[in-house]
Amino acid sequence: MFKKILAIPMFLTVAWLAWILLHPGQTPLPKAANTTIDRIDWRPYSSEHLASLLKQKQPVFIKFTAAWCVTCQVNETLTFYDSRVIQWFKQHQVRAVVADWTDHNPAITQLLARHKRHSIPFYVMYHYPKPDRTLSFGELLTAKIFLNMVHSP
Repeated sequence: MFKKILAIPMFLTVAWLAWILLHPGQTPLPKAANTTIDRIDWRPYSSEHLASLLKQKQPVFIKFTAAWCVTCQVNETLTFYDSRVIQWFKQHQVRAVVADWTDHNPAITQLLARHKRHSIPFYVMYHYPKPDRTLSFGELLTAKIFLNMVHSP
């Protein structure tokens, strides 16, 4: 009986997430940017590419994601399609890197482990707000949470 009672909130959560993903125009999401013009230029992760970017001492943002990760997909919609976030990335010349862990790439697993993480979603920004500083973001991310964190001292 107890398991059946606990299944109800889980079912409702899955239904809500499915609704958000399948009906983005009908949800109270932030105004999306014009995706044909304004979008974040995500580049695929490689250790060599990351090392090259870090040498430049400019902000580098990495999103660890996977096709099978529902929370990652919701965070993507709520955060990285928001015009304010896109504008912030452009204004601060942030290099965007996507670490796609769909197939459990060992190089991405090692990078997660360096940050003491073993699951996704996970987000990290290097060299912001100043060189040699790292900013980590939680598993749940929205445009508001992102902008609050990057505007905090």
